Amino acid sequence: MAYGYIYDESILKAGISYKMATYIIERILWGKILHHPFSQELKNIMLETPLDILARHKRLALYFGGLRHLLKPVSEAGIDTTNLPYSYVSIPNLRTKDIIYEIRNMVSASLGYEVSILVIDTDKSYKVKGISLAFSTRPSCIKNIIDLGGLAYLAGKYFRNMFIEYPTPVAYAGMDLPLEIILKVSRRAEAARGYGAGRNITEMFRTLNIPPGGVVSWRDLDRVKHYPIVIARLRF
Repeated sequence: MAYGYIYDESILKAGISYKMATYIIERILWGKILHHPFSQELKNIMLETPLDILARHKRLALYFGGLRHLLKPVSEAGIDTTNLPYSYVSIPNLRTKDIIYEIRNMVSASLGYEVSILVIDTDKSYKVKGISLAFSTRPSCIKNIIDLGGLAYLAGKYFRNMFIEYPTPVAYAGMDLPLEIILKVSRRAEAARGYGAGRNITEMFRTLNIPPGGVVSWRDLDRVKHYPIVIARLRF
């Protein structure tokens, strides 16, 4: 359930200031100065997607995430453009922590024993080697994970010898677990879950056999097998 946290970016207007900021961040800062360490696929997203579309997305990212997320080159502020049709995007649910506590209590009462619930996002977190601290590229409610937005992305990509890359644990309700275990469970769960229609808009077009820049419909997405829930058993 999306709980209403879906937004239609087509209703946004990207003025000249947003287009200029987007051009500077995407095409100049990441494209030329920082020489972003992306796959060719992600480079194509940044360089070939119409500036107006990118600018509308940047405007939404600025509203929900502020400047530190505006500076991230892709997947800003935890806003997801995949697995949704048309110009719809999913925005971070502000009640995720409360919701999973409600679900945990309901499931535990139904099964008769305690369960834990972890919500993860494919957007990356970078754990500092040797200490229980990680920097995330999107908001997280997990203790010892600090949301730095684009700065975390920059540090994680350019100083890889200092960090270990994981998907981001967004919220957790359950037994006490150290950060390293939560991160490792996140990685294993992501591998088992898969990526639905794709990890990015280019993968989604390829999965659905739609030309780049085409229109994705609800009917198209109905053809995709998506398994958003993974059941994990921990052994200590």
